[in-house]
Amino acid sequence: MARRHTSVFLDVLSGRGFAEPNPRPMFPNPPGLLRVEPHSEGLRDRIWWGAGSRGTSASRASR
Repeated sequence: MARRHTSVFLDVLSGRGFAEPNPRPMFPNPPGLLRVEPHSEGLRDRIWWGAGSRGTSASRASR
């Protein structure tokens, strides 16, 4: 479960939209789903995750 949640988290950090915008915003929103703001280009590549288990170490080593 943690790997699945981490995968979603890392996808969201890469800039993929995930949040439904407010139907009546104070300021106009871009079309589609909203991404995490402030967005940091390349943040996804600077995040390392692992629980220290054999499974996560093998997973990280294969990338």
